[in-house]
Amino acid sequence: MSSLINQNQEHGQVALSAEVVRMAQIRAHRQGVQFKQELARLVAEEAIMGLDFDLGLLLEGGTLSQSDTLAAALSVNDLVVNGHRIDVRAIDDDGEVCVARALVGSQYLSLGSLLVKLDGVNGGAVVGHIGAGAWLKAEDGLRDADIIRLSADIKSDFSLSQAVVELTQKASFKLPVAAKLASFDSDVNDLINNKGRLIASRQKQIFSYLCANWSDQVMAQVEAIGCKLPAARVTKVLFAAGRWHATSERLADSLALRFNKLSREEIGKQILAVGEKLGGEIKAPAFRHELLTNLATAQLAKNPALSSKAAQAVMAKVMSGVNAVDAVKALVKNAVAVDLALAIKNKRQATAGFMAATAEEIGMAFQQLALQPAYATHSSGDSGVDSINEALALLQATDMADAIAACDQEMAQF
Repeated sequence: MSSLINQNQEHGQVALSAEVVRMAQIRAHRQGVQFKQELARLVAEEAIMGLDFDLGLLLEGGTLSQSDTLAAALSVNDLVVNGHRIDVRAIDDDGEVCVARALVGSQYLSLGSLLVKLDGVNGGAVVGHIGAGAWLKAEDGLRDADIIRLSADIKSDFSLSQAVVELTQKASFKLPVAAKLASFDSDVNDLINNKGRLIASRQKQIFSYLCANWSDQVMAQVEAIGCKLPAARVTKVLFAAGRWHATSERLADSLALRFNKLSREEIGKQILAVGEKLGGEIKAPAFRHELLTNLATAQLAKNPALSSKAAQAVMAKVMSGVNAVDAVKALVKNAVAVDLALAIKNKRQATAGFMAATAEEIGMAFQQLALQPAYATHSSGDSGVDSINEALALLQATDMADAIAACDQEMAQF
């Protein structure tokens, strides 16, 4: 995982790669876990891994967040450091963090929560900590609330290394032995899928039993039960689907202006296909990269004079910072043909799409560049006209690279 994420040690900022964001999106899309919480845990995980080796901090397995069912139903989101379980919470847009009430007062929250401020889907930083007592105090006096909320306690002088070392040096918090569940499947199913039928204290009892007895075997039993979408959540999903539909429609309208060889219907299908695969986070680097690459490939495929492999090669060079003309010259053996093609392309100006160079255009380009008509080489069995047309097609592909870069910036702000 560390090879996919980079950390700015000076500012504590962790940058998530497109691959990591994509994995988080896939889990959120397929398993129903909260995408922001997933990103927050990845940020905290890598931030701890990036601390000084001499601190002796070791991330271990045995987290409850490994369970898709518990992560989806109760938003468990923990790390285990040196045998100590620490919850991780993403700060929301209102500057608050929240947990399911069933978690409060359990061994799971005995060391409190690390707070992560996300930078969109690009990464984030661990910026604070809320202790177990603060969660208990926030719950005190509440009656029917299933979710406990707190304002994020962010301190400018917060030190992640100091906080984690102090937490892992605390004596392990042991609650009284949790009574064995009368019926594991029935009780856990109620906690996960019928929580409204249980009073808060019963929810806590069942969850505490899971915490105290957590193992690979218990996780397998929990996963076998699974998390089913209750009616309220189905409504939420339908609302999200409607919002996604509206967003994808607006995105299709915007992209249709750039990819003018594709119908709006074709663009819409590409958006839905990428959304099905990666989730609906349009701003995510993985989403933007895959969608724009697919659209560019489809647009260039409309030009029979241009091979897909060559087009992708020249686009990759331009998008990595290589000058467009230099990128084309690296692929076309006849460098003079590239200069002629560029002169023809510039003369055409607003002419859309690829057209083979006419004899008149080639003659004018010769005059403009003061070249002799006998410039062409035939060492590869290739005519000068063929090289000019190849260069023209590749120059069109470099325009597509510029369009991709512009679209990428627009989607990042969508």
